Amino acid sequence: MRYTRHLGISLGIILAAFVLALPAHAAGWTLQSSGTSARLRDVYFINSTTGWAVGDAGTILKTTDSGASWVAQGSNTILDLQGVDFIDANIGWVVGRSGVLRKTINGGRDWTSERSGISAGLFAVDFIDGNTGWSVGGDITSSV
Repeated sequence: MRYTRHLGISLGIILAAFVLALPAHAAGWTLQSSGTSARLRDVYFINSTTGWAVGDAGTILKTTDSGASWVAQGSNTILDLQGVDFIDANIGWVVGRSGVLRKTINGGRDWTSERSGISAGLFAVDFIDGNTGWSVGGDITSSV
């Protein structure tokens, strides 16, 4: 009983410290425009300057200046994209609704269709090298 009460007090102090520190930490964020009206679902940066964002209606955007500007890339799909991952500046994947899976080997200049083997939506993707990766997903019954 004593341990439980002590644990509750400790967690309360940690939570209070986190909440008080949050505004100071958030002050380092800068609002930046993506230049698209599509809902963006995921973002991945390979370093401090180069990254990709994916979203609805096959949207893929790339930045090479830390998000100050974004350039649209052709995904060859109108399906919503949910996840993006890169292993280096050239090789990456995007996943989305209806099992869509696309791969690039040239930094996103071209995206080719890959077979995911499923028709359910894919929500996230993670690769550890050019041949080994995972994706998670499931049936989408409503739009959020």
